[in-house]
Order: sequence, then structure tokens, then C-alpha cells
Amino acid sequence: MIPNRILLVDDEPSYIKVIAFDLKKQGYEVSTAGSGPEALTHLEKADVDLVITDLNMKGMSGVQLIGEIKKKKPAIKTMLLTAFGSMESAIEALRLGASDYLLKPHNREELLIKVGHCFENLELQKKVKLYENLLTVCCMCGQFQDDVGKEPDEGEWLKPETYLSRRAKVESTHTYCPECLEEFIKQVKKDQ
Repeated sequence: MIPNRILLVDDEPSYIKVIAFDLKKQGYEVSTAGSGPEALTHLEKADVDLVITDLNMKGMSGVQLIGEIKKKKPAIKTMLLTAFGSMESAIEALRLGASDYLLKPHNREELLIKVGHCFENLELQKKVKLYENLLTVCCMCGQFQDDVGKEPDEGEWLKPETYLSRRAKVESTHTYCPECLEEFIKQVKKDQ
């Protein structure tokens, strides 16, 4: 399983190291950037699931960075790190589509809970996106009808693994469930 990928953005290297340490310890893949523009460049080259950014940085604020991310890659989750006195900025970030905010200095447990919630939400969004396209399934053979971009009932019938590969970029492996394995073994013994 691919670990969730987090980009930390802060112009204070020592603070970012502490957060990175806590997140890596939980199994997350963590990369860092020292500014908003550096973060945007990183996002053009690498896949990231969550960006956690400081509010106050030189050149581009965390709120501005979140706005740019939401314009270019709206599926990426974002979280703002802010001091207590900057709650208006946290609210603005939430209006722009940020998933959450965290007060500095952060509480380790709160950070991990909020990051976990972001990834739970991301997983749910992926499932909804996948399932909303699973409209027609043949009762006999189990194939899916791919109606995307076509009139209803005019789409191509596809095996489940082909459909999932095309629509969700999910690759499948083949094996036997316990019941089918038992049935297969019976059939092999019968044929011997």
C-alpha cells in the first residue's frame, strides 16, 4: 500500500523538522518546502495528498498558497498552521477549501488526529467518485456498462477489472475467495 504523502510548508526549518518527525513516525511520506512558490513547484513534479502550510511566510502567505492549490489541484487536502491571534486567516483558509487548521505551537496528538481525519475524508471522496460511476452491472456476468460520455444504455460492457482500471486507475489482482477455492478444489479432484 502506498503511504499517504504530505508536503509541509514553513519558512522555519526547525519547526518543520518537528512536524515531519511526528508524521514520518506514523508512516506518512513527508516532503518539505520553505516557501509558497517552492511548494507550488514541488506540486507540479510530485503527487501529494495533503499540504500543511504555515500562515505567515515571506512572499506568499499560507492562505494565498491554499488558494493557488485549490485552483490548480482541488483534490489535494490542505491544512493551515496559524498562531492563536490569526483566527480570521484560518477562517479565510476554510472558505477557500482548506480541510482544517492547527494552532501553533501544535499539540502532537491533535496534529495526528486532524491529519488522520483529512485522509479519512480523502478516502471517502475517492470511494464516492468511484461508486458514482458504477451505474449498470449485468446480473448474469457481472460486467459493468461504461456509459461515461454516452447516452444511457449505449456504453461498452467491460469486465470489472477493466472498468476499474480505466475509471479509477485501480489495478486488480486475481485470487480465489474461500468458497470459490473450495469449489475449485472439488472440481479438480472430480476431473482427476
